[in-house]
Amino acid sequence: MSDQVKLATSVKGSLDKVEQATKEALANHGFGVLTEIDVAKTFKAKLGIDRSALKILGACKPDFAHRALEIDPEIVLLLPCNVVLEDIGNQSTSVKIA
Repeated sequence: MSDQVKLATSVKGSLDKVEQATKEALANHGFGVLTEIDVAKTFKAKLGIDRSALKILGACKPDFAHRALEIDPEIVLLLPCNVVLEDIGNQSTSVKIA
């Protein structure tokens, strides 16, 4: 596991189901999802490559982001926070937060 991964777990459930639960959990803690990248869909469309489901959610908590930017405007390079969801088979999804 990369040194940049702060939290990682696997959850029983399809990627779609885990994605919805993840978004709800983020919202319950004041985070919004600003961006969504469907890596598998993009690889298929641009490269003709099939791969397991993989999505990147760009999550942000506006008050935290604002305070961080006031302290150091260069922190913008780390925004938003990435939440990565990946189908790992057996009806399980990996969830990683960097």
